[in-house]
Amino acid sequence: MTEWNRLKGPTGIGKLIPETATFETFTDSHVDMVPMGVDHINEIAAHWQSTGHKSVDDAREKIALGEDNLELVTTRYNSSKKHGQYTVFVDEGFESKKQQSVPLDRRIAGRFFLRVDGSPLA
Repeated sequence: MTEWNRLKGPTGIGKLIPETATFETFTDSHVDMVPMGVDHINEIAAHWQSTGHKSVDDAREKIALGEDNLELVTTRYNSSKKHGQYTVFVDEGFESKKQQSVPLDRRIAGRFFLRVDGSPLA
């Protein structure tokens, strides 16, 4: 029953199987009937708040695109999750070659952002 609960997910909405499935009547065909999607195990917003705003591209890409941070879940389960909030800011350690931002620049693609407390960076 522990494995069944893992499949249903913590909210009972159906993380890996349809929410209407029951242990007694579940068959493999139930899996084929449910729309699935990819979800982040560790949320991108939480990563940005903790370290992403002061790190390099590779660290952010690992969270966003790394296969070890992705899981297949039902689309209903994914859309029911409370998604994290983040503040648009960068710290002095932020660096992005893709956005042409160097350390201490405090800009992304030439745009200044705010500190966590809302004060201007520049």
